[in-house]
Amino acid sequence: MIASNIAVDLIESGITNVNAMITRNIPIDIEPLIRKHNDDLSRIDASMIESIRGYSANEEILIFPTQYQPFVLHYNKDIFDRFGVEYPKAGSTWNELIDLARRLTKFEDGIQYRGLDAGLNINRMYMQLSLPFVDEETGKSVINSHPGWKKMFQTYQDIYSIPGNLPVRQNGRVQLGASTPLFLEDQIIAMFPHLISIAYEAFRKPIEEGMNMGISTFPVFEENPKRSTGFFGQGYSIPVNSRDPDFAFKVLEHLTSDEVQLEYARMGIATPLANEAVQAALFEGNEIAEMVGLDVSLVYALEIAPPAKSSYWDAQAVGVVNAKLNELVRGELDVNTALRLADEEINSIIEANPKPE
Repeated sequence: MIASNIAVDLIESGITNVNAMITRNIPIDIEPLIRKHNDDLSRIDASMIESIRGYSANEEILIFPTQYQPFVLHYNKDIFDRFGVEYPKAGSTWNELIDLARRLTKFEDGIQYRGLDAGLNINRMYMQLSLPFVDEETGKSVINSHPGWKKMFQTYQDIYSIPGNLPVRQNGRVQLGASTPLFLEDQIIAMFPHLISIAYEAFRKPIEEGMNMGISTFPVFEENPKRSTGFFGQGYSIPVNSRDPDFAFKVLEHLTSDEVQLEYARMGIATPLANEAVQAALFEGNEIAEMVGLDVSLVYALEIAPPAKSSYWDAQAVGVVNAKLNELVRGELDVNTALRLADEEINSIIEANPKPE
């Protein structure tokens, strides 16, 4: 609609998708409207605002958060009980979960049980480690020089190199990205770090039918034991061709009011507000939350990771690194080769697509 010059007042988007709008010069900076309407920005969790500023070269607020999507660890208690393994404790590290996964990845009664599925989209882990793709000063990729990238690739390698833990089709080919039904329907995955999802039908149904699920904190790295992923959530941007930016901002004020956010929380939608009473109302009176014994404090127990410095080429770099990570876990590349090839490919992209002045 923007390309067709059709006036739009608000655009809803996932927070992590805002880069796609920025590269098209779609969103305006909302901060002048915040000041104009005397809105109290401190109502919003400060780390979420910091994350949003991180997407902008000028630290602007190009999207206003209305929902928070925290990550947690879902786990199948029955698989732990079957193999006599203790449940994961709050604050567990990736390495501790990998150790548990080695004890839970077993072939028994014709079924291959898998200990841990961490997905294969890098956005969770690279944001947790606050990793940049490009050094803006040199205009070069840092994938092969920043130690954090090697740590991330090695962590994925450690997870999926556990014998039996890599998802494989019947024809012997590796199948990636289909872990949700394996956790919920086939129930062969013991641990599933993911957005807290018990409000969704796909999760509600198996729980109602007897799946013995537990929820703990998202796994952390030893050097930052209180740090979860970066900020994931939903929000709204005001586009450059908005007919009435002031009215659009008033809508955002309404959506982030305590009253609306309290209703969202009771529905199972976590709040971006710093208001502890609204946070505590998450899943209030929800039968599914009671069935899994949800401790709401665990949802908010970890801090949102600070953003890395963004660059003009990040949107393309994400795709390159994701592709090399997939090749790594399929066994087609080793860690060092995957990092080197990703580095070279991103540098080629930078050379072919110079940043506009």
